[in-house]
Amino acid sequence: FGLRRYEPAGNAGAGAHVGTASNNIVLAGDVVSNTTSTAVVIGIGAKAGTSDTVVGYQAGHALNNDGRNTTAVGNFALPQATNPTQKMTALGSLAGNAVTTGSSGTFVGYDTGATNCTTGSNILVLGTSGTTDCSVAGASNEIHIGAGAGDIFSATGTNTASTSASTIAGSLNV
Repeated sequence: FGLRRYEPAGNAGAGAHVGTASNNIVLAGDVVSNTTSTAVVIGIGAKAGTSDTVVGYQAGHALNNDGRNTTAVGNFALPQATNPTQKMTALGSLAGNAVTTGSSGTFVGYDTGATNCTTGSNILVLGTSGTTDCSVAGASNEIHIGAGAGDIFSATGTNTASTSASTIAGSLNV
């Protein structure tokens, strides 16, 4: 009794490039090109490239290049992300809403990264509402945790301890 890696022989589903691309699963969405492989796309208007997993209405809709290893789950998750947008993860409706390019970003929660998280990299944003966001447009190397009225924790820096003041707002109950 052993586990075997599943190696599909072709594609499953329907989309503009599904017939010529390889090893994809597409339900009501599309893959980026006829060279896209190992993508999973589920959702009307959703789009993915090689090694992307995109699930939700219009999720990843602007993706236009292969080979990103991006995961977008939720209606309109990463809706503006184009190229190169590598290694991005967005979980929640409108998660990573402002992202257009960049790499290695993680957005978890409704409408996180809604305004300033446009082109940066190495970003972590957790929370809800469009007020949990990067400090400035194109910011990199930042962590933001919040809900509702804004960040309750934020830190910025590059390969060192935070180079800006870390901010903790509100109260912490343990």
